[in-house]
Order: sequence, then structure tokens, then C-alpha cells
Amino acid sequence: MNMISNVVRGIVASVWVFVPIVTQAVIPRPDKNIRPETPSGLTNPLKSDTLIEFLTAILDILLIFAIPVIVFFIIYAGFMYVTAQGDESKIKTAHSALTWSVVGGVIILGAKLIIEVIQATVNSL
Repeated sequence: MNMISNVVRGIVASVWVFVPIVTQAVIPRPDKNIRPETPSGLTNPLKSDTLIEFLTAILDILLIFAIPVIVFFIIYAGFMYVTAQGDESKIKTAHSALTWSVVGGVIILGAKLIIEVIQATVNSL
């Protein structure tokens, strides 16, 4: 029973952490919607002027889809723990699934930080 309560606590904690992130993922930028024409008559179809703004916009879109997938795999790993019923090989598989779900989530959520570090490094040069 203790293992089940730990899984439930983990699921509740994961949802508690990820729900605010998902709700704040899309921030409208009304001032960036209108693009002036260039001297050649071509307009920029992108909503960003720099590569970093473009990568950040792509990452924001990817986060909208990736966060629910991360939460799903963490919940699935918890389900694997519950259904293992003491079988060591199934518990080992569930532990591996949970570990890699968390590692993947950290990498995906850390990508925004990596972009900010790269931008700060390029701006300092």
C-alpha cells in the first residue's frame, strides 16, 4: 500500500508542477503581428526578427505538445508500478520507464534555459 501512495503522491506532484506551466505556455504578442515591407517589396512571414526569437517561438509550440506527453508517461510509469504486483522484472521496467520519463522531461523543459544561455553568450560577444 505504501508504494501505491508514493505513486499517487508523485502523480499529484507532477500535475501540480506542470499545470501552471501548460496554462502559461502561450503568451500573445500583439505588437509582433504586423510586419513592415522590405525595400524589395517582400514581407517577412515569420513573427520574429532574430534566430533566437524564432527558436524560442518553435520551442514554445513544442512545449505545448511535449508537457502533456511527459505527464502521460510519468502516469504510465506509475501504472506500471501498480500493476507489477511484486514482480521484480516488471518493477525494474517501471523504474526504467519512470527514470527516462523524468530525464526526457528535464531535457525538454531545460531547452528554454539552454536557449537563454546561448543567447546570453552570443550577446556578450
